[in-house]
Amino acid sequence: MLLILLGPKGCGKSFIGGLLEERFGVRFVPVEPLWKAYFERCASSGIPPDIGVGIGEVHPVVRRALAEFRHVAVETTGASPPILSDLLNLAPRDQTLIVRVQAPLGLCVARIASRDATAHIAVDQATIRQIHALSEAVDIAPDFVISNVDVSADDLAREVEGGLRRAGLLGGTDPGMQG
Repeated sequence: MLLILLGPKGCGKSFIGGLLEERFGVRFVPVEPLWKAYFERCASSGIPPDIGVGIGEVHPVVRRALAEFRHVAVETTGASPPILSDLLNLAPRDQTLIVRVQAPLGLCVARIASRDATAHIAVDQATIRQIHALSEAVDIAPDFVISNVDVSADDLAREVEGGLRRAGLLGGTDPGMQG
């Protein structure tokens, strides 16, 4: 099963991916550091980044994880239609779970300002706003929604667990997940 965590920068997709891995045995593949490395290689070589080339470098990592692990989670803002489209094509729809992660713009901006930037692509506030708007506008029906606003990790894990149960991935139906 491929779990796509879809939401704006700073909404907590990476944090939720970590919870999925730690508490439910889902392999989390954080792709933002891979994209960041791709953009840095382009900048250092003077070659303009190309989304298609980046997809060709980043998404095979997700494909390998899908071949190795029963359940894999990946993050995306959805702001780039080609990236989202390719992620959606990595597994059949009946083997893909779309998890919309929501948080208001102000909270996302505050989280981005306070987090360790080494694993994240640096963007200015205008770009954060633009990505937030694009992400919120993605017209795709999620399998469940997580509101990541001022909740503890335990509360967030319970919300994730409820969504996984409703999707049939917990509760005895799937021995590959921890409970």
